[in-house]
Amino acid sequence: NASVTMGLLVGDTNADETVDSADISQTKSQSGRPVTTTNFREDLNVDGAIDSADISLVKSKSGTALP
Repeated sequence: NASVTMGLLVGDTNADETVDSADISQTKSQSGRPVTTTNFREDLNVDGAIDSADISLVKSKSGTALP
């Protein structure tokens, strides 16, 4: 048997365990671009487009962090 812990933080597009202005900026910079293997983290609602809905979601989670 093995035990594994995994943390998932919605909005943390740069994987630094906090949702902040860097994540908002990163998502804004990819807005309107096609989803690829390098920017898939910015498609937060997984609808195949990086757009204002994704930016709004990141903003709504700003200030959250993993313990």
